[in-house]
Amino acid sequence: VYPSYEWHLGSAFRPPMGHAVFVFGAAGAGKTTFCRNLKENGLPKRNIRLINLDPAQESGGDYDLDLCDFITVKEIMNECDYGPNGALFYALREMCENIDELDLQDFENDYFVFDCPGQIELFIHSDILQTCVKHVKNFAKIAIVYLIDSTNFMNSSKLMYSLLCATISMYRFYLPVLNVVSKSDLLDEEKLGQIISGEDIFESEFSDDESGRLSRAIVEYVDSHGMLDFIPLDWKNEDMVESLLLCLDNILQRYDDEEPREVKCD
Repeated sequence: VYPSYEWHLGSAFRPPMGHAVFVFGAAGAGKTTFCRNLKENGLPKRNIRLINLDPAQESGGDYDLDLCDFITVKEIMNECDYGPNGALFYALREMCENIDELDLQDFENDYFVFDCPGQIELFIHSDILQTCVKHVKNFAKIAIVYLIDSTNFMNSSKLMYSLLCATISMYRFYLPVLNVVSKSDLLDEEKLGQIISGEDIFESEFSDDESGRLSRAIVEYVDSHGMLDFIPLDWKNEDMVESLLLCLDNILQRYDDEEPREVKCD
């Protein structure tokens, strides 16, 4: 179900030089924690470049490039008398207008991880992140990691909403999407087992009324596009981390880009 890659720059064909992961998800899903752990613990033997695209980020961090160094939501709120959301979109539009200054051409074989804001509008109808993704496509193969808070699995309505957003992201950005369940250590063994085994997590959740039929139709639609597959993640669990990295490498075709090693025979 993943879209194929086409890397056409003008009339010439040139393969991308690096790999990139855009981390999407609702506020509180753990995007910044995911990005930092990916850089610090999860991606050995990769030259990670961590990039912050959230102008409201206040926790700081060891970013290689931080949008907050150039423009922040707080500055826009003070200068333009905007609310938080208006200031965030203003700052991101400023970034898009200057996106050509983000020159990634010299970072061959680097692995970019983009920490994105949590406003859901950015994923489902705004063109701001699309502009950024389109620019990065000139330099890298891209995948989306869509983080789903594990607590959503306790509420079928919240889970369906998250899955719809992830499916919309796949279509709007025309990129492969990995549904990653953050904070999986908070799930009990039964629920975690359902996720790992691929069992029907919505089994017996639907009533026979109109609302239940609508919910069933939504789940069937999401499932038909391969979006009911999940990768549970607990950074303290080595098997889960290894599974995540393998999935990322596969959809980014990372090993296809490596130079074959010369084998010497005695």
